[in-house]
Amino acid sequence: MKYKVFIGIDVSKLTIDVHLHGIGASKTFSNEEKGFALFLSWVKSIVNNPGGDDHMLRAYRYVFN
Repeated sequence: MKYKVFIGIDVSKLTIDVHLHGIGASKTFSNEEKGFALFLSWVKSIVNNPGGDDHMLRAYRYVFN
């Protein structure tokens, strides 16, 4: 199986930096409850995009459900 998209997450005391390698999406969130909720919403919006890749949705469901 070949993977086209990888997620890189760097967690520090103040921020959560996320990069989706393969599609070039990056974003920084605050490392607190609200920031984590925004991070999950952002990932959901990408994987649930009708033009998105099905394998990203399967990976998201495996990790977060």
